[in-house]
Amino acid sequence: MAIPILEETKKLFPDLFSCSFDKGFHNPLNQEKLREMVPEVTLPKKGKLTKKEQERETTEAFKTARKQHPAVESAINHLEHRGLNRVYSYGSDGFNRTVALAVLCANCCRLGSLVRNKELQRLSKPLVRPKAA
Repeated sequence: MAIPILEETKKLFPDLFSCSFDKGFHNPLNQEKLREMVPEVTLPKKGKLTKKEQERETTEAFKTARKQHPAVESAINHLEHRGLNRVYSYGSDGFNRTVALAVLCANCCRLGSLVRNKELQRLSKPLVRPKAA
């Protein structure tokens, strides 16, 4: 699964230099093929690590990529709460439309939150009344 996904992504983003996958995608073939496609592959292994794998997973680039992974998962979860948990449309056009609407909804909610917080800050400031002369 990981190889076809990365091939399609490389077609859309030819300058892609890094990719990150969950532990379930690890196998030696994936590791080798993905490294041929992008220079920096973050593909953690399940279970006990060999010395070579331990060295690979303790590099600074690997650690940095693994720390970014929860942010991506969080963004996916946020979109699921904005209508992307179920895609009722058929075909790639329907899927693209549903994703676009979920992203639009998430952006509108974020803008509304920013406007609300700005208004709350304005209201929480004490009123300054001009002093009588």
